[in-house]
Amino acid sequence: MKVEKLTDNTYRVRKVYKGKRYTAYFDHIPDDRELLIIMSEKMQNTDFGQNTASFGAYCNKYIESKVNVLSPSTIGGYRKIVRQLSQGFKDKPLYDIEQIDIQNEINRYAVDRSPKSVRNLHGFISAVLGVFRPNMKIHTTLPQKRKYDGNIPTTEGIKMIIDASKGTPYHIGFQLAVLGMRRSEICAATPADIHGNFLTINKTRLYDEENHLVIRDNTKTEESTREIYLPDALIKEIEDAGVIYDRTPPMLVKTLHKYQDMFGLERFRLHDLRAFYVSYAHAIGIPDAYIMQSGGWKTDYVMKSVYRKTLSDKSAEMQTKITDGLF
Repeated sequence: MKVEKLTDNTYRVRKVYKGKRYTAYFDHIPDDRELLIIMSEKMQNTDFGQNTASFGAYCNKYIESKVNVLSPSTIGGYRKIVRQLSQGFKDKPLYDIEQIDIQNEINRYAVDRSPKSVRNLHGFISAVLGVFRPNMKIHTTLPQKRKYDGNIPTTEGIKMIIDASKGTPYHIGFQLAVLGMRRSEICAATPADIHGNFLTINKTRLYDEENHLVIRDNTKTEESTREIYLPDALIKEIEDAGVIYDRTPPMLVKTLHKYQDMFGLERFRLHDLRAFYVSYAHAIGIPDAYIMQSGGWKTDYVMKSVYRKTLSDKSAEMQTKITDGLF
């Protein structure tokens, strides 16, 4: 089979077999093994009529196979990705899709999207093809990742927000966020989950595909099912309130931003309070194994990447001790 160069990044291979012409496009010069696999797959799938179903149809088939094992928010995210695919790409028969088609779709999508969004879309495309065309070799060029450093708040800023929220439905939620809980975990927790001074985290409250709030009897990862220690004052506050948090998840974030603006603080996400928890715990000498367990991290990779960006006030304190000792 002859490899024809069409442009600097496009190569074509054509083969006639039993009166039918089969064509494959590549963004590189394929080797003999890759050509054999691709052409054999094309001829086999044409013979069995499997190439009539569109990529969009296989996307829906893939999503349906995951409905009972993935969270509603993840399924909703998948459906959103399908809606964002171009109609031409969705209508293309699955077994006619080549690497160049994937690259073109990524190029189109990447025009006004973040690298993370582009990688999420490509990951979904790869997952669908991985199930229904496992022999296809995918090597798409993707935009460079942007490192998110986050905005880890200072201890002073957090104390201002927690003090200002006393007496509101958000005070308990903010304290639990500082203790390393995710928003979905805070919104699902109840007083019944407290035993002694320990809160059991074993469920999440999320939006389903119809944008309805639902409780799922599992956490983000297996390691996220855990217990965390609560101080007596917080236990008493929860007992008096009779609830932990009974507002919608977005209101917790909206209220956090309201206090940040009120005090002139640089905005940070509610999730960044988990980063604060890691940084603070590490700064005061808490062992990594305990931080991982209490925060529900599966590996120490993310955790360590978080606390490398040390709290600004703690960093200044440590630097002062060094200079005082030296000079």
